[in-house]
Amino acid sequence: MVRNNLGNLLRSAGLAALGFVLPLNLEAFQDGLNINNNYQGSGNGQVQLVHYDGLSTNDDVVYNDPPFTTFGTKITSLLEGIELQTDYRPTNSVSSYNILLSFFNKDTSININGLNELPITFTDSPDFDQGPDPKRIYLGKAEIPGRNTSNGLNYAEVRNLRDFAGTPGVYSNWPLTNIKFTIPASPNPGVVSTNKDYGTLTVREPFLDTSKENNRITDLRITGGTNADLVTRAQLGTYIVDEVQVSTNLNNAWNLLPSKSFTNYVDTTGTNNIQYFNEGWKPIERQIDTSNYTNRPNLYFRIGRTAGTTNFANGASFNPI
Repeated sequence: MVRNNLGNLLRSAGLAALGFVLPLNLEAFQDGLNINNNYQGSGNGQVQLVHYDGLSTNDDVVYNDPPFTTFGTKITSLLEGIELQTDYRPTNSVSSYNILLSFFNKDTSININGLNELPITFTDSPDFDQGPDPKRIYLGKAEIPGRNTSNGLNYAEVRNLRDFAGTPGVYSNWPLTNIKFTIPASPNPGVVSTNKDYGTLTVREPFLDTSKENNRITDLRITGGTNADLVTRAQLGTYIVDEVQVSTNLNNAWNLLPSKSFTNYVDTTGTNNIQYFNEGWKPIERQIDTSNYTNRPNLYFRIGRTAGTTNFANGASFNPI
């Protein structure tokens, strides 16, 4: 949880908004995110995404099909054309993971038709810090083209991976969609695998960002009558409390006039939020009724923000936006 004030000076019809931000102190946190690929109990595939100092790409674990299994799911992190079962990154890394959802088959052709799920957890190994990094946001975007789904429609969804990984070592399922396709037969049954890549998962794990450059008020406008809209933005998957403070003079104390608070969870679900996944930021508006200040020639607005990666206010209701 981080408390700061944010914004930059904007003027419109006698209104202004301003503020500043405080830097976030980053300390090394060694985490491991485990994601399985499950189809009707065929859950052989697992990928581990690790932030760990002292290791490099030379320590990555390259994927190999289970030697004594003829058919199963795969899930691998694709790095420079190599499929990895364990993908190590340093603790300060914010690079994305590009993951393949697949099947392998060492038998005759197999018809797939059923629900695809991703069981997810954070490692509870004593070699790691327990659970997710409190300073990171964990976002996943799953995509499966319509040629591989039961309904023939493209599937795309963004989720906050913390929603499925509450207790380290305990898996919770992200239900994707029903998949439907045929996996070709093996050219050498029992020995050589055929593979079917049917979808992708992109994982982004940015840090909670409190910089002035990214936390800023981007616009201030009159929306009709006495309403004023302060336009800002927030990171997907974060919990925020914004308190709008009002003053008639920059020399006045900010608490002289009434203020309004907004308590929100910046939701990741829904098709409208897919467009914000790559950047990780979503525009939001804060509407203020200025009717109490009609006799004031100038108004100045400031937003004080408290932000966190989890529900940090006990008992507070964080309304999705």
